[in-house]
Amino acid sequence: MQRGDPARPRGGARDAASRDAADSHLLALKDTFPDKVYLGEINPQYYAFLAALKAQCDYLQQNVYEKQRENITTSIEWKKNDGGIIGTTS
Repeated sequence: MQRGDPARPRGGARDAASRDAADSHLLALKDTFPDKVYLGEINPQYYAFLAALKAQCDYLQQNVYEKQRENITTSIEWKKNDGGIIGTTS
């Protein structure tokens, strides 16, 4: 199956478990890179990579995806129960 194939199963416990394992591996990997090193010509690229890695780890630690999912779920439930109509009176 190709990526984006509608027949491809999405989500599920297995995908979540794989994602969690990859995320925890990434968080552990972050601390293995030295903060100060001189690599000559590739020094700027190394520090760009390190900054991107740290930014991704910060994103994962804040659990932004899960918070967004909870907010959307809450919004959907509110719209189902309340009809999503604001400022109307009976």
